[in-house]
Amino acid sequence: MEKIIINTLSNYSLKGILIILNIVAIPIFISEVGAGFYGVIIIASTFLANFFVFDLGLLAGVTKYVASFKASGDQENINKVISTTLFLSICFGVFIFFAIYIAINNGLLEYLKGKSEFMEGSKNIFLLAGTLSIIAWPTKVLDGALQGLQKFVPLNFYKAIGKIFAIVLAIIFAINDFSITLIFLALNIDLLILILSLWYVLQKELPSLLVSFQFVNKKTFFMIFSFSSWIMLSQIAVLIEYQLDTLIIGLFLPIAAVAAYVVIIYPFRIIHQISGLAASAIMPAVAEMHALKGDDSIEPFVIYGSKWHNGLLASTALATGICCYPFINIWMDGQFNEYIWVAQIACIFQLLWQANAMVGQAYIGAGYSKKLGLIAILVGILNLIFSIILVRVIGLEGVVLGTIFAGIIGEIIFFISCFKDLRISRRLYVFECLFKGQLPAFICLMFFLPFFQKIQMIESWTILIGVFFTIASTMLISSYIFISTKDDREYLFNFYKRIINKTNY
Repeated sequence: MEKIIINTLSNYSLKGILIILNIVAIPIFISEVGAGFYGVIIIASTFLANFFVFDLGLLAGVTKYVASFKASGDQENINKVISTTLFLSICFGVFIFFAIYIAINNGLLEYLKGKSEFMEGSKNIFLLAGTLSIIAWPTKVLDGALQGLQKFVPLNFYKAIGKIFAIVLAIIFAINDFSITLIFLALNIDLLILILSLWYVLQKELPSLLVSFQFVNKKTFFMIFSFSSWIMLSQIAVLIEYQLDTLIIGLFLPIAAVAAYVVIIYPFRIIHQISGLAASAIMPAVAEMHALKGDDSIEPFVIYGSKWHNGLLASTALATGICCYPFINIWMDGQFNEYIWVAQIACIFQLLWQANAMVGQAYIGAGYSKKLGLIAILVGILNLIFSIILVRVIGLEGVVLGTIFAGIIGEIIFFISCFKDLRISRRLYVFECLFKGQLPAFICLMFFLPFFQKIQMIESWTILIGVFFTIASTMLISSYIFISTKDDREYLFNFYKRIINKTNY
C-alpha cells in the first residue's frame, strides 16, 4: 500500500508541473505563432502520439508482464519481454516514419481546412513528427518497464525535467521568432532526454537485465499479444474519443478552431488525467499481487481504492466545474468565452466517466482485457459518429458533446458487464465507492452554490487560485473525514511519520 501511495503522489507531482507549464505556455504559443499554426502543432503532435495505438498493445503488456515476472523473480523472461518489445518498437518507429513521409508527399495535408496559409510549415512539422517516432517508440517501452517495476518516482522525475526543458526552450524559440519547425522540435526534445535517462534507470533497477536480439522470440510476442491485443482496442478507442477530435475539427472547421478546442477541453483533460494518475499505480500492483495470490486479491484493491478515488474525483471535478469560467476567461483574456458552457458540462460529466477508472485498471491488471477492449472500441466508434454529426450541426461544441454522449453509453455497458468478472457486488460497489465516495463533495457543493455567480466574475489569478483551493480542499478534507476509518487514519499518520523521518535522515 505504501508503494502505491508514493507512486500516486509522484504521478500527481509530475502532473502538477505539466499543468502549470501548459497554463503558461499555451497562451504564449497562440499569441506568438497564431492560432492557425498552433493548431498545426497540435495536429502534428496528435499524429506523433496516436500512432502508439498501433503497437498491438505491447506497451501495456510490458507493464503487466514485467510486474508479474518481477514478482516471481524470473529475470530471463523479463529480458525476453523487454528485448522483444524494444525490437518491435524500433521497427514500428521506422515504419511510421515512412508511412508519414509517403502520406505527406501524397497530399495528406490537402484535406485540412485553411491549408494554403500553413502548407509549407505544416509539411516540415509532420515530417519531423515521423522522424521523432523512431525515438518515441523505444522510449514508451522503457516507460512501461519502469511502471511494471513500480518505479514511478525516478520515471516521473526525468519526465518532469525533460518536459520543463522542452517547453521553456520552445517558448524561447517562439518569442524570438524561430521557425515553426524548430518550435515543434523544441517541444519534443524531451524524447531524447527521456530515452537516455530511462535506460540508465532501468539498468540500475535491473542489474541483470540483458537486452539482446537472442532474447527476441515469437513465444514471448504471442504471450504478450494474447493479453495486449485487446488493450490495443482500448488505445484505438482513446484515439477516437480524444485525439481524432482535433482531426475532425481540422476537416470540418477552420484549422484555427483546433486552438479553441484545446483551450476549452483543457479543464476536462486535467480531471481525466488526475483520475488516470490515481488509478495508474494500481495496475502493476494488482498484476504483481494477482500473480502471487490469484483472483481473491483483487476485491480489496477495487473497494478500498475506488472509494478514495471517487472522493478525489468528485472534489476535483466539482471544484473545476465551478471555477472553469473564470479560469478560461483570465487565461485566454476572454477569447473563447462563448464555448465555456461546454467546458463546464464536460467537467461535471467526468463524475460519471471516471468513476470506474480504478476498477478498469484493476481489471486489466488481473489479466482481463478482451471485454474492456471491445467496450472501448464501441465507445470510440460512437464518439466518432456523434462528433462528426454534431460538429456539422452546431460547430465546435459538437465535438465535446459527442464525446460525452458516447462516454455515458460506455460506462453503462462497463458497469453491467464487467463487474461479475471481478466477483464484486455491484450493489456494494455503488454504495461503498460511488455514493459514499462522492457524497461529501456534493454536500460541500451546496454550501458553495450561493457564491457561484460571484465566482464567475473573478478576474484575478490570485483570487481564483485561492477560491479554487478553498473549494477543493474543503471537499477533500470532508471526503477524508467521511471515508476514512480509524485504521486508515492510523496508517496514513504512520506513513507520514515514516516519510518525514526518511526526509530528515
